[in-house]
Amino acid sequence: MRPQDFQFRLEAASFRATEFASTMVRDRLPYSFRYCVALNASHDDGREPDEVVYPADDKVIHPDLGEDEVVALLCREFRVPQWIDISVGYATRAHTHL
Repeated sequence: MRPQDFQFRLEAASFRATEFASTMVRDRLPYSFRYCVALNASHDDGREPDEVVYPADDKVIHPDLGEDEVVALLCREFRVPQWIDISVGYATRAHTHL
């Protein structure tokens, strides 16, 4: 996947997650995003032989990234994660943290 395609999907998922979360809280959730990325949080037993994993990423957490940083981190050699668990964690006046 091209990085710009991944970024488009990340933006859409961020918007939808924030839109949904705003139906559950009274506070206003800004549509300016920051991200916490926990790498290799999935269970990889039983994966397909052609799936690529990055063992060096085990237990690596990036607590405060911008959108461009997330794209650069997760889009490697035109590969992206099979799934991303995205949801609102908390909000400040300036950003919604996903």
